[in-house]
Formats: sequence, C-alpha cells, structure tokens
Amino acid sequence: MWIFFILALACVSAPSDPESDPTDSNETDSDPADTEDTPIDVSSCAVDVHQHFASNVAFSQAAEELIAKMEAVHVGSGTGVAFTLIQPPPAAGDSDAGAHYDYLSNMSPSLLQVVEDHPLEFGLVAGGGILNSWIHEAVLDERTINDTERANFKAAAGGIIDDGVLAFGEMAVLHISLEGNHPFIASPADHPLYLALAEVSVERSVPIDIHLEAVDQEALAVPDEMPSNCFQNVENGGNNPVSLANSIDAFEILLDHQFDAAADPEDAAIVWSHVGWDNTGDLTAELLDRLFAAHPNLYASLKILDAPGPCQSMENRPLTEDGDLRPEWLALFEEWPERFVLGSDEFVGGTDGVGAPSTQGTWDLMAQLPDELAQAFACDNPRRIYGIDE
Repeated sequence: MWIFFILALACVSAPSDPESDPTDSNETDSDPADTEDTPIDVSSCAVDVHQHFASNVAFSQAAEELIAKMEAVHVGSGTGVAFTLIQPPPAAGDSDAGAHYDYLSNMSPSLLQVVEDHPLEFGLVAGGGILNSWIHEAVLDERTINDTERANFKAAAGGIIDDGVLAFGEMAVLHISLEGNHPFIASPADHPLYLALAEVSVERSVPIDIHLEAVDQEALAVPDEMPSNCFQNVENGGNNPVSLANSIDAFEILLDHQFDAAADPEDAAIVWSHVGWDNTGDLTAELLDRLFAAHPNLYASLKILDAPGPCQSMENRPLTEDGDLRPEWLALFEEWPERFVLGSDEFVGGTDGVGAPSTQGTWDLMAQLPDELAQAFACDNPRRIYGIDE
C-alpha cells in the first residue's frame, strides 16, 4: 500500500515560491519535444513474445502480413517491432489431427521453415500442437503416466528444443471455449507431464508459455459468475463445463516444481500468457502481486485488446476505456519491473477473423509507461527471458 500513498503525495502541488521569477528561462524556454511527456522510442529493440499465424493461408503469406504489421505498429514515440516470437496455438487432446499445427506441420512451408527464412524478424516457440495435445489427451483418458511415457514425453520435448526452438508454448492449463470450433482445454498444471515439462525447461534453460484462465476460488459457475455470459456451457450448447475448478493452486505447484528442479534459478521461467485480458474476473493486480512475491520464476506476458472486448473484465484491464493506465497496474509494474513482457496474441494472415485485434492495443501501453519500464518490458526482459540475441 505504500506505493499508492507515494502516488497520492505526488499529485499534491507544492506551494509556490513568492520570490521565484516567472520569466526564468529554465521554466519557460524548454522545447516541448524534450519534455518527459514524450514516450521513449523502443522500436529498434522491441520484442513481441506471442503471435500466431492463421492456418487458413500459407505460413509464408502470414509471415509477410505479420512483418508489415510489425513495421506499422506504434511503439511509444517510434514505429515498429523489431522481433516477434511465433507460437502454435494450444491443441486439444480430442481434436482432429488436421485441426491444429505445430512447428513441423504438413503445411508447406512449415512454421519452422518460415522462421528460418526470416531469422532477423522471427523466433520460434513450439509444443502447443505436440505436447499440449499429449497432456490433454492423457487427462481426458484419465491415463496413469508410467515411467516409459514420462521418458518419451521428455525426449519429445527435448527434441523440440534441439530444432532451435526458444521456448515451449503455447501450452494451455485452462482454455475457455468462445464458440463451437474453439476448444475447451483443462489440464491441471500439476499433472505429471506438466511437471516433466518443467524439468526439461530448466535442463534446457528455456521458458514455458502457458495460457491460464485465472480461477482463484474453489469453483466458478459458467457463465453466471463470470464478467459476461459470452462463454456458454454444455447445458446451453457450448463446450465449457457448468463450472470451472480452481486453477491457481495447481499452477503454484508447477511453479514450485520448476524452481526446485533448477540448478540455477535463472533457468526457471514460466510466462503467464494474456495477462490483461481477463475472462473470469479473478486475474487481478492483487493476485499477480501475491504470486510474483511467492514465485521468482513467474513472468507475465501482457495482452490488451485494441478495443475493450465484451467478454472480458474491464476492471482487470490495465488500461481504462479512455486508454489511461490504471494506478494499481502502474504500482504493480513498478514493484515488479523485471517480470513483464508484451505478447499481442493475434492470428495473422488471411481473413478467418480469429480473435479480436490486439497488437496495437498491447503496444499502446508503451506510451503510458515511464521510460525505464517501457525499455524493460519491450526490450530487456524478453531478450533476457527468451535468450534472444541483439
């Protein structure tokens, strides 16, 4: 609470000095372009850690469209994002094999090939198709994970990193379905295969990107106890269950397991994707503050829709509808400056219209941050966490 007290004091005007000269050149001749109101330009080093290619067009076409988007986005006082991490979306264990993709897909060119063709623009995150569906299938089958399967899973995960992948993702612990073709995925974060993935991540010094809807209570009724009734349950034609179980307790077990498995604490990193886009009402600045304090290996990837969405919790959106940064989020950012990155999470390419636009909305945050936070969030943190060379 001390930080909110300091913010309040900063808003109180100091008494004027009756002996001061109102014509003092230090106060009247400043160049507006040099004022602190001008945001820092981070475009030359900015990294977006979370974008997708739409699967209804060739990945080579999607890549060209994303490069154009990267060049056009406003970033603080500059224009352009320098580098982007491409991730396959999380695949459900009961989905058709042709309905999802990973880095080695049957698309031509593959995701891996496209990233290799654009080494200055793109890096690769993978496992959302292969590993996520493996875990979710095991959950659906209520399968006991024996030593052989655990070893095979760890070998598959290690093979992904051998191919030049920078992180595991997009994994999904709790993924809510928006409509008929959008999957509901629930795989407890303390599942044996998630714990195995955590071990591989620290052995190979790579982070895990996790999609996790926050349920910080025993159960949450769908949709009655959610911010909106966008999410339909199985009783009224949707894919979601009638209630969602607590997702935070098992997530903390995963965080602890990864940290304890690391020989070097710097090797442990789990990035919570889409923070700032809250569909349950539980993803608050207060929850994040508590988890950051308890888990030094937890990081957050910020996503902000270009326009507020009808399904999300507006109270837990870092920016107001007028585009102003909420004070509780500024306080959180200042308390934990090394824990945040930006991940826009759009599906780029073609006209399939998957998801609401979120690239410019996410990067609009730069203009609201002090220079040192903008530099950290856009450049320093993602390059350190994901091992991206300048």
